[in-house]
Amino acid sequence: MKYSLVIPAYKEEGRVTDTAARLTGALTPRWGEDYEILFVCDGSPDGTWDEIRALTDPHVVPLGYPDNRGKGHAVRYGMLRARGEFRAFCDCDLA
Repeated sequence: MKYSLVIPAYKEEGRVTDTAARLTGALTPRWGEDYEILFVCDGSPDGTWDEIRALTDPHVVPLGYPDNRGKGHAVRYGMLRARGEFRAFCDCDLA
């Protein structure tokens, strides 16, 4: 695995599916199959976790935990589980 992209997600219901589609649409032509996108649900009280788990793209790795611990914890949690030689993160809104 060459590239890993960590996406912390808290109260992102309704946004996760579009973000995953936009990222895979942009990254697959550039990186082929050599990447993963780790969506980390940070104890979100809405349907974010269900939306992440419903993603079927093989590049997407669903991660999460029950209690909200903050963005920094979510990023660290994802980075420690990422397999890519190069790792980055961005917000779910792709800001």
